Amino acid sequence: MMGFVTFNNEAEQYLCAAVLRPGNVTAAAGAVGILRRLMALIRGSFPKARIRVRLDGGFANPELLTFLDDEPGVEYVVAMASNAVLNRKAEEAMQVARLLAGLTDRTEHVYGETRYAAGSWERERRVLIKAEVVRAEDKAPKDNRAS
Repeated sequence: MMGFVTFNNEAEQYLCAAVLRPGNVTAAAGAVGILRRLMALIRGSFPKARIRVRLDGGFANPELLTFLDDEPGVEYVVAMASNAVLNRKAEEAMQVARLLAGLTDRTEHVYGETRYAAGSWERERRVLIKAEVVRAEDKAPKDNRAS
């Protein structure tokens, strides 16, 4: 598990925490404790800083989300795996993305939002939707060499 800090709009990310764990533990195991310590250090060093936490989908568990909900002034984004409910909620955006990709013959992204609560969550949360149609030619490496 690795943690990075970014300042303002810098592209650079600075490694601030790395924890080696056995491969048989869930992604979220120990994450609350690590985040609690990191946020205390950041707040101590940068009292006016806005803290935004970005996590991979393996961290989308009720304990971690509740912890982040209860932290004052903390914004968070957690990637989530798709499922049947989220796919239904994203279908309208997917239709628009398919239409746009058909018209432009390029990769297209359409963004939306909804409210959602997984069965293990105590309440609904705002979920951002990224509907994407990828065109293979957009993924090919471009040759920028001068001729």
